[in-house]
Amino acid sequence: MHGFVKNFSGFLQLLANPYSRVSKPQTVILMETEMKVASRETTMRKWKTSVTREHLDELYAILKHGYGGGGTAHLVLNVPYIGEGQFAFTDTEDPRSELDLKRVKRFLSKKMQKYWDSLID
Repeated sequence: MHGFVKNFSGFLQLLANPYSRVSKPQTVILMETEMKVASRETTMRKWKTSVTREHLDELYAILKHGYGGGGTAHLVLNVPYIGEGQFAFTDTEDPRSELDLKRVKRFLSKKMQKYWDSLID
């Protein structure tokens, strides 16, 4: 994944791998120790101005499966900008849930809103 904290997709696969041959897989905890979370204002600006189709493809790949919990769709608070073109998921302790993916749109530029609509429709 390019736009999100590295190893995040592997973390999800370990927790929810339907092909696992282990009857009781161990719980995995991902801890990022050098994450510099930007301010809400910077994060809001970056979601509006710096997000690419690749970012949204990755975001959709995670959210469409219900990962991140109900608050994840509030990107500025729960998926902050951490620099170098990357965003990080926080508050991921919630179990998988059905997310309202339309709520993501309000944080995006008009161009990226149209692209997001094409992903979620």
